[in-house]
Amino acid sequence: MIAKVVRGYRPAGLIRYLFGPGQFEEHKNPRVVGSWDGAPWLHHPDKLPAVKLDGEILEPGAFDFDLGPLTQTMQELAEHAGLPLNNPPRITPQWALQLRAGGALPPHAPSWVKHYRYDEKKKAVVLREGYVWHCPVRLHPDDPTLSDKQ
Repeated sequence: MIAKVVRGYRPAGLIRYLFGPGQFEEHKNPRVVGSWDGAPWLHHPDKLPAVKLDGEILEPGAFDFDLGPLTQTMQELAEHAGLPLNNPPRITPQWALQLRAGGALPPHAPSWVKHYRYDEKKKAVVLREGYVWHCPVRLHPDDPTLSDKQ
């Protein structure tokens, strides 16, 4: 098994990626198999409806899901916790200097500044790892396909 953890700040971006084809068409039959409330079937997105275009009915494709409800649920949890839904703005030179100096941030500091830190090794101000955590795994091609329950 190969695993690599990726962290960020965009729940909607991760959901769109996971329910899309992937970067190399590696996503097959995407579905929700686990959830915080033990009811993943309640969070699995529905397929988008067929549409009529120029008199022809177009059925939804493999990755045509209505991601709105799942995205809204995931963003509500983040918003309730006071977390950003997108990457914070780029750090300005003024606030980079403040972070390099160390010490407490002043009360008038913008809320997004707390998502940055000064990295001693890199000698630079860097974005802290985000709260959205994704650990993709790839099984060996000879391994059997697992069921959702497994």
